[in-house]
Amino acid sequence: MVAANTMEQLAENPLAITNLHEAILTHATEPKPEILGRVGPDHFRQRFNAEFTIKSERRSERYWYKHQWAIDEGTPYLIEVAIAETEIEGGIFYGLNYSSPFADPLAETQFTFHGKEEIIMGNGLMGFLQEAGVYCGTHFGRKLNTVAAIHLVMPLLPTLDKGKTRLAISKNITNAIAEILGNAASVLTKESINWRKHQQKIEDKQHK
Repeated sequence: MVAANTMEQLAENPLAITNLHEAILTHATEPKPEILGRVGPDHFRQRFNAEFTIKSERRSERYWYKHQWAIDEGTPYLIEVAIAETEIEGGIFYGLNYSSPFADPLAETQFTFHGKEEIIMGNGLMGFLQEAGVYCGTHFGRKLNTVAAIHLVMPLLPTLDKGKTRLAISKNITNAIAEILGNAASVLTKESINWRKHQQKIEDKQHK
């Protein structure tokens, strides 16, 4: 085994780095994913309400938050999603390791969620959420304003470019994100499906 007593010696000896890495994997205790922390539901709620005003219905806010800590092939990660129906137009905000990328970092990723009502599929985080009933504008004759935030935390983000704007995540994490998104949006999804069916019945009657 090649030894290195200083950082300089370690940097000059690739084999010593390999030995150190193997020793850490063998003897170190695997960290729990909860060590990654989270933004949390209260902060998202506060910011959503301050900027867009969260709607209330029967003394209950139209706000939903879901999160998950887990480990994928030895790598801990956190996913948290916050969604709200708002008085004014919101939008979708993305977070990577407590910072904001310029655009959807998973725009090229397809998400699929097997919900109670139907299967939801969409390309990218924005595409999936729109299919799940989280949108700003009018769909099927129903006007809606929403805001959503998706935050992914990993010790090392698997990027596709030097700008670190596009991610290449594993299938396990892709499925986990789809599940968290689908569960957080479940109320709006059900309402969107019911509204679409209602509109379809009206159109069918008009054509009879």
